[in-house]
Amino acid sequence: MAIRKKVEHNEEAKSLIYCGPNLPNGILSQFVVYRGEIPNHLDEHMKKCPSLEKLFVPVEALSTTLLAIETKGSAENALYQEVQAYVKGGAR
Repeated sequence: MAIRKKVEHNEEAKSLIYCGPNLPNGILSQFVVYRGEIPNHLDEHMKKCPSLEKLFVPVEALSTTLLAIETKGSAENALYQEVQAYVKGGAR
């Protein structure tokens, strides 16, 4: 079961933005913003590719995350590449 980023009831709901590559058929698009938690329709994909969930970041972290994705050898770059392989049908 995927560990979901979720906001506690007594906290203000945070907005999360997806920084990874698009999933086919409009399942998930890069830079889509969700408020509160990641939708359930992505659970199956996050099970198959756990890196997917790690590319949802607080909106405030978007610019630093994008820089990290572009930096070879960074954790974010590796996560992005793993999701790309998943999208292309690669094992994960």
